[in-house]
Amino acid sequence: MIFDYSDVLKMKKAVDDVFHLNVHFHDGCGGQYFSLDEKPTDELKTFISDYYQNLGIKVNYTNDFQIFTLEKI
Repeated sequence: MIFDYSDVLKMKKAVDDVFHLNVHFHDGCGGQYFSLDEKPTDELKTFISDYYQNLGIKVNYTNDFQIFTLEKI
């Protein structure tokens, strides 16, 4: 799933406004993904999942929950 950078900025701002944390966005040959500097709290994981679920998108986390990708539901 390909995202427009303006959509990414909206999510990054929403997370920063509530949690005062930076979400990193990576866009390269291997695809797009997001990363966090440290393992997120359950509250942050729920916030991100709910944010994207409202847009019809599922969040897929790695085992350590510090990297996530998105897929259309």
